[in-house]
Amino acid sequence: MMKRIISILKWFLPAVFLAAIGGKLVAYSHEQEKQFLQGYQTYEAATAALVVGDSKTAYVLFLQSSYELADPKLKAKALYEAANTGWVGGLADYHTLVALYKQSLRYDPGFYEAAFNLEYLYWLKTNSPEEIPQPEPGPEPGREEVTPNGDV
Repeated sequence: MMKRIISILKWFLPAVFLAAIGGKLVAYSHEQEKQFLQGYQTYEAATAALVVGDSKTAYVLFLQSSYELADPKLKAKALYEAANTGWVGGLADYHTLVALYKQSLRYDPGFYEAAFNLEYLYWLKTNSPEEIPQPEPGPEPGREEVTPNGDV
């Protein structure tokens, strides 16, 4: 009787073990998919904000998507887009742009466009310092003054 129980358990336990591992893998896969979708949706929202001309929102959303995305190439692209948006929109200074392009290249060392823009910034600093990006004067994003209008 004991041999029969052992022979049954010999086939049954590995199946239970594999089912348990498979369930964890499926749960892990769903979590990765959920994280990817969240980061990708944030990236798409940033792109949409850029299309309608809202540079500040696009800049913040590109940075947020770079934190949410797990894929290094997508992170690099999000950081690159954040740097470009910050540069064109006048939202980031020279040091911030250099840091964003460098971080982009850490995630994707072969990212030619990020490397080109980083080298161009270095060239500007050496050869044409008056063209170095400076943020627009005014309050930092999120620190704008609120004028009460009486609606409470």
